[in-house]
Amino acid sequence: MSTTEPTPQTAWPVDAAAGTPSWPDTGSASPDYGWSRYAWRHLDREQARVLWGELTDWVTWLRARYQLGHTIPPCWYRHGVIVEELTALMAAHHAAYTTGSDGHDPARDDLTAWHRHWLWPLIDRLPALSTTSRCSDTTCAHSPRTPITLDELSEFLATDLDHRPTPQAPQPKPNRHDPPRASAPRLHPVPADSPDAEQPGHPSRDTMFLSSAAMNEYRARGDAVDLLDRDREGHPRVRLDGHLWAYTHATGGWIRQPDDEDSPA
Repeated sequence: MSTTEPTPQTAWPVDAAAGTPSWPDTGSASPDYGWSRYAWRHLDREQARVLWGELTDWVTWLRARYQLGHTIPPCWYRHGVIVEELTALMAAHHAAYTTGSDGHDPARDDLTAWHRHWLWPLIDRLPALSTTSRCSDTTCAHSPRTPITLDELSEFLATDLDHRPTPQAPQPKPNRHDPPRASAPRLHPVPADSPDAEQPGHPSRDTMFLSSAAMNEYRARGDAVDLLDRDREGHPRVRLDGHLWAYTHATGGWIRQPDDEDSPA
């Protein structure tokens, strides 16, 4: 076995304190989304102060209301995993128990779901999440440890990235003045008022949906022929361009029937 370690092609700066590669900052929000106010990792000092106040008040209420003084120890705030779990539980509680800005507050099962799906399952697994068994009403035995990461992480990541294809240049957005591209056959119906719905004068063998106005014009011109069988509302099935078509109330238009129903009547 060779004792020479492979030199990665890509060199990543290493964080001297953590011993891990210094990746681009992930704390700042992408232009497409923002971090939740419950995301501890991404809170600044003022945001954290507000959330600590809110969480402390809520957990005090929770421990007293549900008699969870022993399950949730007095030193819960020292246990990072418990803080994260209780924060998520509080956020779910807010979602279940608050109303919208319009004040509309109908009866709903969110409250029961919060107890059944979030509160009691967390209480059941809480002892296994952190070392609370040695904590008491007066002392906290929790001693957080920093997980160890093997030294070769930087080289492993560099090798992994070197084996991946280079990023492709982003495709330019289509210009509205460019000619339209050929589209694939439509397999699903579109709303009757959609511009994608087939209009009279432009029939296509790939068309699967026709608006009522389009079908009426085809029938008026004699291109579409009504068959004898009708639905409960009196709408006939129609033959157009060798295919059977049926009216559907869900779309307000005509849907071409599957090929196995396209046999001549």
